Order: sequence, then C-alpha cells, then structure tokens
Amino acid sequence: MTIELRPWLTTTRRILLLTILITLSACSASGDNVKINEVSQDLENLGPVDLLSKNAEPYHSKFLILNHKDGSTSLLIDMELYGGSYFISPKAKRPFKGKFNVSIDQDSSLSLGDLISETPPSTALYDPHPFIDGEVNWINVNTRYEYALNVNPDEDFEVSGRLTFVIEPRCTLETLEFVISQRDGELSVARVGD
Repeated sequence: MTIELRPWLTTTRRILLLTILITLSACSASGDNVKINEVSQDLENLGPVDLLSKNAEPYHSKFLILNHKDGSTSLLIDMELYGGSYFISPKAKRPFKGKFNVSIDQDSSLSLGDLISETPPSTALYDPHPFIDGEVNWINVNTRYEYALNVNPDEDFEVSGRLTFVIEPRCTLETLEFVISQRDGELSVARVGD
C-alpha cells in the first residue's frame, strides 16, 4: 500500500522550509550580529538601577531632625519624586482626601507643631479634572517640609508618627511610619521598616 501526498501539501512544506532557511541565514549575517551585540552592550551598561526603573517606587522620603541655634527643634521630610509622580500639598486649602499629612501619637513629651515651610513653595492652580474641579496645590518636584516640634528636653521617650498621602498617577494611599525618640537628650527620627 502506497500513500500518495497531495501536491499542495508538498509545495506548502517546501515554501515554509525555504522561508525558514532564508530567515535564519539573514539573521546570521554579520551586520545583524553587530546590531545585536550593540544592543546587548547597551543593556550591560545600564546597570541594575536602570534595569529596574519601571518597577521602582515613584518617590523616596527621608526624615531628619533639625536643631536650631535658638534651641527649637523641627522635623524635616524630604520628598524626592520620580517618573512624573505627584501628590497634593499640605498647603492645599480644600479638604482633599489623601492630602500630604503628618501626625504623631499623643504624648506629653513630644507634640507636632505647625508646618513651618514647604520648599519650594507650591502654588494653587485650577485643575479641571472631575474629582478636583477647582484649585489644588500639586507637588510634582522634589520638596522639603519642615514641621515644628515641641520637645520636653528632660525626658527620654519614643513616639510613633505617620506620613500619609496619595501618590499619583498610581493613585495609592501611602502610609509611612516613623519613630521620634530621645535618649539622654539626643533626639532622633527613624523610618519604621528601614
């Protein structure tokens, strides 16, 4: 018993095989190898930070204690923004949910005073977005916040605090916890989880 192949099937296989061979031989040409090598060399030069940039956080925060010459103390929060991220300033006049907010637990040894400065200062601009539809102070550049601290210098303590805000355009509520502590008259601040 002999099996007879249909002529179109044999022709299709020949064309497919010929196409694969041409493609493989074209890819192995020396000019294409140079381009592939150049691309892989560029990838090697990027380094680990650049390779992860798509998955990187849209911001970085740093908490510091500042002791002034007049004896007063303040909490500094540096916000570095990446990839077009932004948030609402604590100076925004309207009661937005997710506005940049700093709070600390109640304690007789330490209390959080007013916002002293926002550097650079934000300006209120009209935003036509349906959820805003009015003036808002967007922060879209690296900004430093300074809050007054009322400290009892005679007591050792450890007080928890939180920074909350919505980071856009990711639209997630961020809660950063920190601890302000004083030991033997030395005031310090540390992020929880760092």
